[in-house]
Amino acid sequence: MAKRPLKTKRQPAKKAKKEAAPAPEPTAQELQRCMELQEQIMQIRDQAHEQIAKEKLAAALKAVPTLFKDALLTNELIGAVTSEEDHAILNSLSDLAVEGDVVEWKIVLKFSKANDYFEETELWRKLKESSGITWKKGKSPAERNAAAGKSDEADDAAYSLFQLFEEEPLDGDEVSVLLSLLEVAADPIEAYCGPTDEEMEEIEEDEEDEEDNKDVA
Repeated sequence: MAKRPLKTKRQPAKKAKKEAAPAPEPTAQELQRCMELQEQIMQIRDQAHEQIAKEKLAAALKAVPTLFKDALLTNELIGAVTSEEDHAILNSLSDLAVEGDVVEWKIVLKFSKANDYFEETELWRKLKESSGITWKKGKSPAERNAAAGKSDEADDAAYSLFQLFEEEPLDGDEVSVLLSLLEVAADPIEAYCGPTDEEMEEIEEDEEDEEDNKDVA
C-alpha cells in the first residue's frame, strides 16, 4: 500500500516591515535647552567635588591642625627658604588656598592671629603682583642684616619665605619657590601625605610610556 504524503503546514506570508520614520530634527530651542541642562549637570558635579574636597580638608585639619605648615615644609624648595622665625609664624596659618583659574591664579595665605614680624593677617601673591607686606620696625630680613652688618647675600644672612609677598619682581629662584607654593596650595593633603596608590600607578605607567617612546625613537 502506497504511503500517503505528509501534510505540511502552510506558513503564513511574512508581512513587510514598515520602515521607521526618521527622527525629527531637534529644534534650536531644544538644542539650547539640552546645552543648558548639560551645563547645570557639570556645575552640580563641580560643586559636589568641591564640597567633598572641603569636607576632606576639614577632617584632615581636625586630625592635623598644623597641616598647612607641615605640607609647605615637606617641599624641599619651600623648606630651604623658610627660616626659624617663619616656622613660628606658620603655626598660625589658618588657610592656604589657590583662587582664580589656571590663567589668573593667586595664592592666598590667612593667619588666625598677628605675629611679631609683619602687620598683615592675609597675604596673596600672583606671578607678577602681590598684596605687599608691611614689616614691623627692624623685623624685615634686610633690616636685620643691616643691623648685624651683613650683606643680604651672605651665607648666614637673615631670610624669610614671606619675602615672596613683597612688592618686588621675582627672580628665577623665587619663581621656582612660588610655583612650589602654588602646587602645595592647590592640594595640601596630597603635599602632606604624598600621592595615593592609584596616582602612583598612573605616574609609573606614564614613566613607562615615556621610556617606551624613547626606545621607539
